[in-house]
Formats: sequence, structure tokens, C-alpha cells
Amino acid sequence: MAVPASCSRQSRTCSPKHDGYVLQSAAATACSSNSKPTPACAVATMRLERSLHRLFATPETFLNEDERLAIGEFLSIADALDGPHTSFVADGLGGLGEPLDLMVFAANVGEGPDERSPLALPQFALLTEVTGKPTEALLTRMLRLLATIVNAERTRMDKQAFFVRNRRGDDSGHGMVGEPRTWRGPGRPPIEQQVTPTIWFDGGFVALASTQAAAIQAITAAKKAGRAPTRGDRLLVRGGPLARELIANHRPLAFARMLDEGDSPTEADQFFVVVERVLAAIDLLEVSLMAEAKVTRATVRLQRVPATGEDPLKEQGR
Repeated sequence: MAVPASCSRQSRTCSPKHDGYVLQSAAATACSSNSKPTPACAVATMRLERSLHRLFATPETFLNEDERLAIGEFLSIADALDGPHTSFVADGLGGLGEPLDLMVFAANVGEGPDERSPLALPQFALLTEVTGKPTEALLTRMLRLLATIVNAERTRMDKQAFFVRNRRGDDSGHGMVGEPRTWRGPGRPPIEQQVTPTIWFDGGFVALASTQAAAIQAITAAKKAGRAPTRGDRLLVRGGPLARELIANHRPLAFARMLDEGDSPTEADQFFVVVERVLAAIDLLEVSLMAEAKVTRATVRLQRVPATGEDPLKEQGR
């Protein structure tokens, strides 16, 4: 399995061209895993051939009685948020393209030792098409109401509320962003300082993301590459960038393994060193599932990083 000719290891750039073996979506803007990812390159992407609209519109087709009751309770709350003249299923989910893409980008944290949280959170974005302004307005209103509820609960728990603001992009796009208050100490900032919950609209796309940067990155990639239709479930992982994310969080992850698995400090450390080394040796990993009439076919494609004699994790101090 060859690396797409449109990807350059030397220039560390991404091309919007599609390739037959990678996920046919915005995630197809892939480069070598051991190149430093550009903003449009995701660490991992996933697309599931599922329809949320069908699930919520006809739950009796897919769910048991208890699950249908849970769906009904959720919809009663969701519909009440925006009043009696709109429907979460018909006007909200019905105005979105399907399936959705989940994209994972590298963490975006401060550089100084006092600016970093103990855990560097990757950035997440759910991406799809949106049909028009009515759906945009409905989603924005509902999320603003949810933000008000969340902020009220945070205030009750003696936590600082997020500022919820309307934002416009430098070149294009607009959305709503929840911003944490400036951290003034003492100590390192909490993990939530890395999160700016965002809904962003641009060029017929919508992204619901953990940060404004991730939302813009996801839509930027989609506008360049498009979202070609696909069948089946697909997962695409780039080993090098994922290894770097694990290295950035090595100590807290090792500590969590000590608590969960009872490993000694040495055993927990060695476990993640091995995982990081394996991932660094993988250029691209794609897993796909295709449901057919009588069987479900699973395909796994793996591309290793070409041997160069250099240590791919040397710059990370591994």
C-alpha cells in the first residue's frame, strides 16, 4: 500500500486529493505520520455508516422498549428547549448531512511549564454538511440554552462559568464559542482551560468541536477535500502523531495505569514506551467494516514507516 503521491514528507504539507484506500472525507487530507501535522491533518478520523435521523425518527426499528423510552425522554427535553414550533428530529437532525465524521487533532497547550495542564487534551470535532440557515439558527439556539444550563450548574458547584460569545472567522465562517476565564493561578491551569466548546458554520459545513481551532481545522479540510460518499464504517489512524500525543501525556497515563491495573511505576512506564514505539513505526492504519446481505467484511490496511536508520522518537526524548 503506497503513500499517496500528493503527500510530501519533505515539505510536510497536505493535499486535498482523495486516494482510494483512505477515508473518503475531509480526513483524506493526510500526510506521513512522522511529519509534523499541518492544521488540516488529523491524528485520527472515524466515519460510521449510521443515521441519527433514522434512529430518532423510528426508534422502534432499532431499539428495545427501555431504549425507546430513553429516546422519548430525551426528545421531550430537546423539543422543549426551542419551543413548540420546531422539532429536534425534523428541523435539527433532518437538516444535517449523514454520516458524520469524527476528527481528532493534536493538543493545543501552552509552551511554558506553568502554562501546561497536567494532561494535554487532544482536540475533537464532529463534522457534516448543513442544509441552510434555519437549521443553523435552531442548532445555535439549542446549544446556547444548553450552555446557560451548564453555566448555571457550574456556578452552583462554585466553578467559573464559560463566556459564551458569537464569533466570526478572519476570512469566513461564524459560530458560537464558549471561552473559559483567564487562568491566574495559583498552580497550573485545570484541564478545562484547554476547552472552548464551539459550533462553527462555514461553506455549507457545520462542526461541533471541543475547541474553536479544531472546528475551523475540520471545516477547512472539508472545504478543500470535500466529503465523498462512502459505504461502511472506517477508521484512519496516523501512528506518528498519535505516538506524540501519548508521549505528551506519558506521566499521567502511566499513573492512571498504576491505579487501574496495579502496575508498578516501572511496569506502567514500560507499557507506554512499547505502545509509543509501535505507533511511531506505523505510517497509516485503516480499518473498515462493510455490511453486506449475509456477511460483514472487515479490512485492515497497515503501512509501516520506511526504515531510515533514524529514531522517529528522538526529538521527543524517547
